[in-house]
Amino acid sequence: MVVETKKSEKAGANTKVLVLMAVLGLLIIFSGVQAIELADLKEQINNEFDGLSLQSEDTVKVSSSSNLQNNLQSLPNMVGGC
Repeated sequence: MVVETKKSEKAGANTKVLVLMAVLGLLIIFSGVQAIELADLKEQINNEFDGLSLQSEDTVKVSSSSNLQNNLQSLPNMVGGC
């Protein structure tokens, strides 16, 4: 009986290892598939935005200092300050 118990425990341990290895294998396969899909998606996005270009203005409009001074003086009223 002692011999049979050791054999059944060993068989149970082997089964657990096989199940864990199968689950690990599936997770690795899913990770690989997701990596491939992500690379394809990145390529599609890059292809879509190749034709677009951002347009920027060369000049920046600066407001006058008197306008700034007026805004600073009325700032407490704008934000509800004292």
